[in-house]
Amino acid sequence: MRLLLKNYFKNDMRVISSKPSVIWSYIILAFFSVFLLFFIGSMVALFAQQITDDTLISSHAYGISLLIFMVSIFTIPQVFNRLFSNRDLALLYTLPIPTQKVYWSKFIYNFIGAPLLFFLLSTFILIVFGISSGAHYLYYPIGIIMNLLFVLFGMCIAYILNLLLVQIIPTNKAKELFTALTALSGLFVYFSFQFLNINTSSDDLNAIDFSAFPAIPSWLPMQWGGRLLADSYHNQFTGITILNVALISGLTIIFILLSSFLVKKAMLRGWIQFNETASRRRKKNKKIHKQKAKISGRIYWIGKKEWLMISRDLREWMSLLPALFLIFPFVALNGFGSWSDLQSSPHLSWPTLQFCLVFVFTIMTGMFAATSIAREAHAIHLLKVLPIKSSEISYGKYWMHIFLFSALVIFMQIVAAIIFNWSFISTILGLLAVIYYLIGSTAIGLMFGSIGAKYNADNPQNRLSGATSFLLMITLFFYGALNLIPTFIVFTPNEFITIMVEEFSDLGFPSFLIGLLESRVELGWPVYLLGIIVVGGMMYLFTWICLKICSKNVEKGDVITFDD
Repeated sequence: MRLLLKNYFKNDMRVISSKPSVIWSYIILAFFSVFLLFFIGSMVALFAQQITDDTLISSHAYGISLLIFMVSIFTIPQVFNRLFSNRDLALLYTLPIPTQKVYWSKFIYNFIGAPLLFFLLSTFILIVFGISSGAHYLYYPIGIIMNLLFVLFGMCIAYILNLLLVQIIPTNKAKELFTALTALSGLFVYFSFQFLNINTSSDDLNAIDFSAFPAIPSWLPMQWGGRLLADSYHNQFTGITILNVALISGLTIIFILLSSFLVKKAMLRGWIQFNETASRRRKKNKKIHKQKAKISGRIYWIGKKEWLMISRDLREWMSLLPALFLIFPFVALNGFGSWSDLQSSPHLSWPTLQFCLVFVFTIMTGMFAATSIAREAHAIHLLKVLPIKSSEISYGKYWMHIFLFSALVIFMQIVAAIIFNWSFISTILGLLAVIYYLIGSTAIGLMFGSIGAKYNADNPQNRLSGATSFLLMITLFFYGALNLIPTFIVFTPNEFITIMVEEFSDLGFPSFLIGLLESRVELGWPVYLLGIIVVGGMMYLFTWICLKICSKNVEKGDVITFDD
């Protein structure tokens, strides 16, 4: 095992030494880490002074939960790369080395990475917290041991999750997986800070209302660790304390052994099934060649081809991240009330969430659809010689983007309806309102994508010219603002209108908007349905014009500018 670890280390050092830019990036990262530690230490010291005995257990339990989450998220791509996608795996199977030793050597070497960094960071936070709040001296050694156990626990979770990921993600996509999970962890940390901000008392900005946090069940290991650290903080050890130590240690050992057993079986079975699958694939290919090819539904197959191009590369989804940051200012706003107010008041939560979703999805779908034309790259020349109309290309790409984002909207609306206690009619109307925006924003994106598409092999993710991106963003903002009032009037549920009219009058909303809402209720369903038909017809005409322009541009050819 020691020789294996030495071999892993030599290989990594050889790769790093061959790239001076990587060495400099590590040096710069270490330099900025010093300032980051100073900032984190200052925040922890201020936080420690506000902690009371009542919130000591819950604060430690949430800290342990965050530690396990971050270790798991950052260890998943590392394990995925070093355990499944490394080319030395095939060589290790041919050597007279037990599979168990291969696993443990990989496990120890994977610890020297993100898990070790998080262990050191959590230890630093624990020491600063203890010194600032005056903890007992036993708090430090027990806390360090607990940190190590929970880091190992997070690593085991990462190993087990990798057994699922390796079934659906190709092993050559390790870098894309790391990028996606890093972005996910960044979003999680941001929303965690926003949740703390929302639950901070307005009278004392340093006082956090832990009672508003969802309680962690007592049977979870995070709660055991919180109680253990709280007991060591006060030097008050009981039989429950010893039981918590035994439970945490035993659970960590069980997960280590379980992950070792499962990964060992998966590695062996995966190697056997790979060969079996290859032989089955050859037999299946022979049968396929005997069948006659059938082509039907060209618009459908253009859309399916678009989906395959999107799903094959995780970096395709990274173009959505800039639009997600546009929701952050709205998340931070408390103008419509606190989190508990939104949960108990559907007439507040419904317009607030719908406004955020409409704004974000308008930008997301428009920008994502605009990259669809340039995504074809050199394959655009192949589409010209196929018996496919340019309008079929436009409509095929259009329906796939609508279907893709509508599925995401449906999921988010259902989750929001469960959390905020919306009625069935309110959920359906909110879903229709967001999809109504998607219909136009997707068409706008395709139109601009056919005007300013570009492709650069060195930077394949940059698929729009600078001027086109700027004009597209302005157009999407204008489109969103122009449709805001008719969408609000048409899709607002009747059950909220009476309450909203009273509150909007007090807040100083325009009188004509309040009058339109009241008139919609008084005139009844016939006029309401007529309004839906008029608004839907206008959107259909607008979408048809945008797709017509896109089809004309595709038909002219030379729709993509290829940069050398």
